[in-house]
Amino acid sequence: MGQIFDQAQANLVKLGVSHERLDLLIQVAKKNGALGAKLTGGGMGGCMICLAPTESSAAHIRQALAAAGATQSWFNLYKRGK
Repeated sequence: MGQIFDQAQANLVKLGVSHERLDLLIQVAKKNGALGAKLTGGGMGGCMICLAPTESSAAHIRQALAAAGATQSWFNLYKRGK
């Protein structure tokens, strides 16, 4: 799923609907353990989604995104079979 997010983001960049600031935050998420990341919504709104392998990894990614200038973040924990 992470690879699918990454490929989708590459396509969205080519379409011109991403933004350099959002691209930076996506890179920060990836460098800090995200399995994949992409913008979400209609574009140009500054919202992204990323996948983390563990809850602690998600917390680390959130901290890195905040340090890079993200103003809000949240996460949902999904467990197989629930």
